[in-house]
Amino acid sequence: MSTEPNVLTQKEELFLEFLWKYIVLGLVSGVFSSTFGVGSGILMIPALVMMFEFTQKSAQGICLAVMAPMALVGAIRYKLMS
Repeated sequence: MSTEPNVLTQKEELFLEFLWKYIVLGLVSGVFSSTFGVGSGILMIPALVMMFEFTQKSAQGICLAVMAPMALVGAIRYKLMS
């Protein structure tokens, strides 16, 4: 067993930093979209492009990937309720 302290590599630290930013972006866009009744893409796409330096197409694809499961769950719940 090694006696070296558990030190994160630079890559792991960068990953954790961005992970927290992505979580905050998701929470803010979720609250914003549910409060004002708009899609979360109205906030997520510009944030992904400007803050995280994604291309426009990548940001739109990520938003679609995030929204598709939510829409599926909503459709299933609607079907079960009727």
